[in-house]
Amino acid sequence: TAARQLGPETELLEERVVPLRDSRLYVRRARFQRYDGEVEVLVQLSGPGEISGLLFRAFEESRPDAGP
Repeated sequence: TAARQLGPETELLEERVVPLRDSRLYVRRARFQRYDGEVEVLVQLSGPGEISGLLFRAFEESRPDAGP
């Protein structure tokens, strides 16, 4: 699992919620104990308490969808 591979979160760098058409995207950028870079965690919420997508990826500042 991602939690085992990354280890505990050591620093929260950014978190925000992006409204989408029929859902919301929760974006959390953090550092983890077992990974040298920054990790972006994206959780798509399509209803109250309903997770419709989950993604862990290395954060790259040059990505078009990166940042605010």
